[in-house]
Amino acid sequence: MIKKHLPNFITVVNLFCGCCALASVFYGQFV
Repeated sequence: MIKKHLPNFITVVNLFCGCCALASVFYGQFV
């Protein structure tokens, strides 16, 4: 059961990190 949810968890974390990176880039450009 844990292995079934692990890839989904990694995908969510990866998307979250990607959004944070994009947000920091845009924040740096606009400021």
